[in-house]
Parts: sequence; C-alpha cells; structure tokens
Amino acid sequence: MAEPRWTRQRALAWQPAMAALERLLETVTATAVSTAGQPSSGTGVSEVSAALRRIEGAVRSGTSARSQALPAEPSLGPVIDAARSVADALDGMPRPRRPSRSPGTPGHSLTPRSPRR
Repeated sequence: MAEPRWTRQRALAWQPAMAALERLLETVTATAVSTAGQPSSGTGVSEVSAALRRIEGAVRSGTSARSQALPAEPSLGPVIDAARSVADALDGMPRPRRPSRSPGTPGHSLTPRSPRR
C-alpha cells in the first residue's frame, strides 16, 4: 500500500531541511572536537543556542525561520553558517496542509484515540 499523496509531498518538502539539519549536527560535532581545550565565549555559544531555539519555535509556529543576528565568534563560524542553511531550507519549503477532516467523515473522531496495544 502506498502512502497518501500529501504524506509523500510533505516528506519530499522536508528533505532539504532534514539534510541541512544533518549537516548542522555534523558541524556542531566537528567544531566541538576541533576546538576542544580552546576557550570560547560562553556568550557566543549561548547566542547560537538561542538562535537555534528561535528556528525551532518558527518551525512549530509555521512562521519564518530566518535567523536573526548571530555572534561573530570565529570558532563558531561553521556552526553559524550551518544554522543559517537550516533556516534558509526551512523558509524555502512549502507548507502543504493535511486535508482537514470534519465530524462524520471516515477516520475522524471527536475523542482522542487510545494507543494500540
């Protein structure tokens, strides 16, 4: 059985963002390894963390994920660039909506389903 068209379209729409997110995770790891033992600005790390939280909030709310001002700390440059790539990928993707189901249509329930056991 094939998945519904909207599921396939949504998965394809998320592909660039997922690839950018994977690159971000790899970049964070590489930066942590390459800068181990070197002092870095706690402020810069906090600012990058806050920017990533803003991107996460934008995804949840369906608003623009454009990153705002990010720190200029050289050791975080690759991470900042990767975070911008994630925001760009998210802003470039369409947001298809799942067809809404109204009461009385198959598959709709007014009460939440309990998990199958």
